[in-house]
Amino acid sequence: MNAASVFPRSASIFRIDRFDCPRDSLAAFADRLALIHGYFDTLSGCLYNRVAIMEVEDRIEVVTVVEWENAASLRQAKAAVDAFYESTQFEPAAFLAENRIAGHFGVFQMMPL
Repeated sequence: MNAASVFPRSASIFRIDRFDCPRDSLAAFADRLALIHGYFDTLSGCLYNRVAIMEVEDRIEVVTVVEWENAASLRQAKAAVDAFYESTQFEPAAFLAENRIAGHFGVFQMMPL
């Protein structure tokens, strides 16, 4: 049994990512997050957009939560972000590797309680 069969789907969808970031990479990562999350706010369908951090020993955990109106909004945002990255010659995977940042990415739906 999967989650889709247990919980009724709402239209709203969440992109939630978690990053394990070395302290010495936080400034560069924060600059990049400010740029892209500022861009999210300009996109149609972005309902909620937050970044949070927590100190864990010698590292920083960063969590990003973006709520999109629906799956179509998320797909359109992904296409827009991909085009933005291409136009600025930014390679996210290379940036994360160079800064020793491990990312865990997920798309979630609302869980009715």
